[in-house]
Amino acid sequence: FPSGDEPHYLVIAQSLWRDGDLLIENNHERRDYLEYFGRDLDPHYLTRGVDEEIYSVHPVGMPVLITPVYALGGYDLVVAFFVAMAATAAALMWRWAVALTGAVGTPTLAWAAIVLSAPFLINAFTIYPEVPAALVVAVAVVLTLRSTPGVRAWHDVAIGLLAGALPWLSTKYAPMSAAIVAVALARRAWPLHAGETRWNVAGGFRIGLPYGLCLLGWFAFFYAYWGTPMPSAPYGPMTQTELRNTF
Repeated sequence: FPSGDEPHYLVIAQSLWRDGDLLIENNHERRDYLEYFGRDLDPHYLTRGVDEEIYSVHPVGMPVLITPVYALGGYDLVVAFFVAMAATAAALMWRWAVALTGAVGTPTLAWAAIVLSAPFLINAFTIYPEVPAALVVAVAVVLTLRSTPGVRAWHDVAIGLLAGALPWLSTKYAPMSAAIVAVALARRAWPLHAGETRWNVAGGFRIGLPYGLCLLGWFAFFYAYWGTPMPSAPYGPMTQTELRNTF
C-alpha cells in the first residue's frame, strides 16, 4: 500500500484523470484515495493559489506521467509501471557501460552495486519522482555520451526535452538538468571524431531550444497558479531556513 507522500501524488493523478484539473480539495472531500489508502488523508498544501483554491505542494510532472496509467489499471498498474521504468533504466545503463568499456565483468560489478542497492530497489516500486528521473537521466546520458560517430538531429531534441522534463519531476533536479545540457553542449563544441566540425551550432540550438521552452513553461506554471515564477511558490512565504529544511 502507498505511504508517505505516495498517496498525495496519486490524488493529483486522480484529479487530472477525473476532473481534468489540479484542484485536489474535492478529491479529498470525496475520499478518492480510499481506492488505495485505507485511512483519512488531508491534502498536502501550505498556501492557496491565486484563485484561493488548494493545490498540492508536490510537483506535478510525475502525476501527469502516471495519469493514463492509473486510469487504465489503478494503483497496481502504476506500481508495475514504476518497476518497468526502473528495469529499463537499469538495463539501459548496463548495456551502455558494457559497450563503452568493451568489458563485462567490471562494469557489471559497478552497475550491480547501484541497481541492487536498497535505494534503487525500494524506489523501483515506490510512487516517487526518483524512478522516472532515473530513466530520464539514463536516456539523456546515453544520448549525450554516445561513443559512435555522428549525431542524429532527434537525439539533440530528445536531450533538450529530457533535461527540460527533470525540473517538472522535482525542483531538486533542476541543477542536474542544467549539468546534462552543459555536457551535451560541450560535446557539440568539442567533438571526439575526425571529420566533425569544431562547433555544431545547429546541434546546440536543437538542444537549447526545447530545454529553454520546458524551463519557460515550468516558471510559467508557478506564475499561473501562485502568481510568482519562483519554484518555491507552493510553500508560501517561508524563510530561507524553512526552505532549506523543506528541501
